[in-house]
Amino acid sequence: MFARWYSEEFSSTHTFAHVETSPWEEELETAAAQLAKLLSEGAVDQADPRNFAHQVPVPSKAALLGLFMGAVYQQNQAARELSPVTSSLEDQVIESYARMLGLGQEAWGYLCSGGTSASLHAVWTHTKRAGESSVDLICSRATHVSVERIAGALKGVRLQRLDCDAHERIDVGAVAQAVKGSLVAGRLPVVVATCGTTGAGQIDPVADLVELRRTTPFVLHVDGAWGGFLATLTTTGRLGRSTRDVAALAHADSIGIDPHKMASMPVGCGVILYRDPELRELVHRQSPYVFVEGRGHSYGQLSLTMSRNGMYASAHWLQNQVCPLTAEGLGSDVEQILEGARTLADEMERAGMRLLFEPTVGIVVCVPARATMSETNAVVLQVAAECLWHDERPTQSLPTISTYRITAPAVLERIGRETGVVRDTGELHAFRMVVASPPRPGFRPHAMAVARGLTQRCTRLR
Repeated sequence: MFARWYSEEFSSTHTFAHVETSPWEEELETAAAQLAKLLSEGAVDQADPRNFAHQVPVPSKAALLGLFMGAVYQQNQAARELSPVTSSLEDQVIESYARMLGLGQEAWGYLCSGGTSASLHAVWTHTKRAGESSVDLICSRATHVSVERIAGALKGVRLQRLDCDAHERIDVGAVAQAVKGSLVAGRLPVVVATCGTTGAGQIDPVADLVELRRTTPFVLHVDGAWGGFLATLTTTGRLGRSTRDVAALAHADSIGIDPHKMASMPVGCGVILYRDPELRELVHRQSPYVFVEGRGHSYGQLSLTMSRNGMYASAHWLQNQVCPLTAEGLGSDVEQILEGARTLADEMERAGMRLLFEPTVGIVVCVPARATMSETNAVVLQVAAECLWHDERPTQSLPTISTYRITAPAVLERIGRETGVVRDTGELHAFRMVVASPPRPGFRPHAMAVARGLTQRCTRLR
């Protein structure tokens, strides 16, 4: 499809003529063949059914086609005069996210490189509210590791990590105390809640935080990089206990989402959205050499970054045409991912593994049955070392997986109480498995085989 478009449509452009007059055609043929061999022999195949290690889905055909089509035109989203079409496409993509999340017609935002970039942009933007005062960035110990980098990079931002509850969600009572202390000190409190933690896939009590904000003022940013797409299912009744917190995303002051996770976009595509249109005026900037007035805002006027390729806007726009951000569109994929995680969790438990968290957002965390946490750690770390690298597993029956280190005292106490494992150390290492794309047909027998293979490998280490 891309080859046909490239030769029939793109061939009429000056860019095509320039690209096709390369003086290094012979060298390019040789190097391209070498690159193809390197990738085919060593790259991770994200569609490998044994690959459960990370939140990296298989990119969709529409997204790849849109990416390639946009890339060859080399459009720069920094200014509309450099990207008249792809900036308009990005406008439409941002509007689709505002609708999905229920943020209102005045919500605004832009594409970025991913969840870390989205949170960085959000905190930077909210610092403009603070004026001369400083910012307290308040989050749980389960919040993504990027908050340390963000606090270290932005002037006047101080990080406060709070203890989690027994299910590794942020403690609302602790947030209330931290916010009050911040206000007394004359600082701006910015609370970061997570919809789908990276470690265990848990959802912070966003609805309770929204209620707290009614009486105690603070800025609420939500890191929805992984679980934000559950918003496609808010009105369907399919989210169970998560419905209230996912619906509350509509009341966040800002929210970051990663289309390169559940939306099957190529890696490098993130979204940041803001509910308050007045924030846009606080960050809006001019330049003596770019930004033509009268054609609407340019994305480079609103964000930390300037140059950004329009290929992601064209990719996401094309993806939205075939799979919109609705319950019937992307919501169908999200539901399959959630069901796939529940199926994997069921089979792990049947094979003798102990589940440590409810698989709320596509992540299964489990451990082999052992008497103590230190014994569990030894087995998990040895087996996981064999299973982390996709091309170094001792047997093809083992999946590619990652691990998760649990240190929250309340979580360890709950796990000990529920599983009977003796808590003789201050941390617990667990297998972490991710269902990142809608599973293929026949997933349950496959999940059963994976669970049995992993359990048998652990058993041999007794």
